[in-house]
Amino acid sequence: MRKKIEMSKTKRFLIETSYDLKWKIRNIVHFPKYIPKILKILTKEHVGIKNQKYFLSIVVTIKNESLYVNEWLDYHLMIGVDHFYIYDNGSTDNLLEILEPYIKEGFVTYTKWEGKSQQLVIYEHALNSYQYDTKWIAILDADEFLVSITEQSIIDFLKSLDSNVSQVILGWMVFGSSGRLKYEEGLVLDRFRMHAQDNWIADSKPIVRPDHFLNVPIPHWVDVFGQTVNEKGEKLRRYPQTNITSALPMPKSKFRINHYYSKSWEEFESKRNRGFADHDGVERTKNDFLDHDQNAVSDNSIDAIIQKLKEKRSMK
Repeated sequence: MRKKIEMSKTKRFLIETSYDLKWKIRNIVHFPKYIPKILKILTKEHVGIKNQKYFLSIVVTIKNESLYVNEWLDYHLMIGVDHFYIYDNGSTDNLLEILEPYIKEGFVTYTKWEGKSQQLVIYEHALNSYQYDTKWIAILDADEFLVSITEQSIIDFLKSLDSNVSQVILGWMVFGSSGRLKYEEGLVLDRFRMHAQDNWIADSKPIVRPDHFLNVPIPHWVDVFGQTVNEKGEKLRRYPQTNITSALPMPKSKFRINHYYSKSWEEFESKRNRGFADHDGVERTKNDFLDHDQNAVSDNSIDAIIQKLKEKRSMK
């Protein structure tokens, strides 16, 4: 999380060009191992398309998120997500008990998955295993919510894309603690209303056509056969790295990923004890909390959905 670094157009161009070149070299190096998958895509372009059960699904790795998973599932069902591939990576709470109704209704495919630093392996497994079951898969965490800022739904947006688009990258909007120190009952979406400035640089997450994926190098980008675009339909040549000086904020005027990384301090402490899903031996620190505790802007853009979500949950 940081502000955009001001520099001349020439300097930004040179830095970006150097990273473009590095990315091209990387792709050339990895291309031989992609050939079998590319040939499969080219020769089986329409295999299974007519039998797809879902349009948009989400794959998520979860560990001890029982306090939040109901809200997360209900919200995404409300905005049009069809199915969830949930990988339980070592939960010791009552996660499975909470998921049982969703499993019975056919909304959740549950997989128990042991081991440390398994996130990328899990994503590869999901994209391989379910590539003909669903048209699109969003790669999210349980503290990330897919949000539409306009009247256009994410479903309609995905349906409007050209057939040669295989991946959409949406930017994070990082929400802070809203000054809360302790866990309180209520929706995460309702409790934490303050987020970073729109022009701050944060990471992103992908929505992918699983039948066109080649490799998952990081949770924020998938190597695909086809084009990658942002919410504006602009082509992306490579992962929009946020740690380089020339980085620019991702556009977030239509769609974004609301990222409730820290929540309250008490909840962050609990999250810290769970560790990272993709890094073994790495610990979250107080600085991680402070870095993500962004409370510059008050947000009511999804109030209507929050109210509907409250009403739906009160009927359970």
